[in-house]
Amino acid sequence: MGEIGIPGRNPVNFLTDAQDPFSGTTLGELFTHHLRHVGVFDYLQKAMEALNNSFCSFYEVTEVNDQGVKLWDIEGGREFQCWNSSGYPGRTGEVRYVRLLPPFVDGSQRSVTMGTP
Repeated sequence: MGEIGIPGRNPVNFLTDAQDPFSGTTLGELFTHHLRHVGVFDYLQKAMEALNNSFCSFYEVTEVNDQGVKLWDIEGGREFQCWNSSGYPGRTGEVRYVRLLPPFVDGSQRSVTMGTP
């Protein structure tokens, strides 16, 4: 699939940075204004903070069950119960390079894996 917009630039950023030629307002600014207007901006901001504060690392799959997977943080030495966003359940002993997002729902102990190409 060809790249949209400026070569070498993230296509999503290209779309959100698109400007109205009359006001100069970007699509991202309009989206943010809409979210504030309908009262859900704080929810999105909470999700984005979790994403911004996470990073990719190596994890070993220690268990696969109907509740998701358990991953062992090889560097950090901790185990996490996770929901795997790709849908692939994996196998015990596999090593994965993924971004691990902290639990988003208050009181939940389940993290979410996010594969980063």
